[in-house]
Amino acid sequence: MSRAAQCFLGLDLGSTSIKIALLSPAADILHTLYARHNGRPLKAAAATLAQLLDDPQWNIRAVATTGVAAEPLHQALNLP
Repeated sequence: MSRAAQCFLGLDLGSTSIKIALLSPAADILHTLYARHNGRPLKAAAATLAQLLDDPQWNIRAVATTGVAAEPLHQALNLP
């Protein structure tokens, strides 16, 4: 069994889409995702985050968010 890659997650939750990047500690791009959220940014973000957090190949150490829907996401997840 291979060891999970330590990584950092960047999430841009915009008005029409969600963009994800997983970066290694050396800032190498490990994984990216782009998807339209069809007006449901929080539902798309929750589903995407759950999928990534449940994937044993990733050991996500920190998350950074940006975009017009980032604040509602923080409120929904009770984040600072």
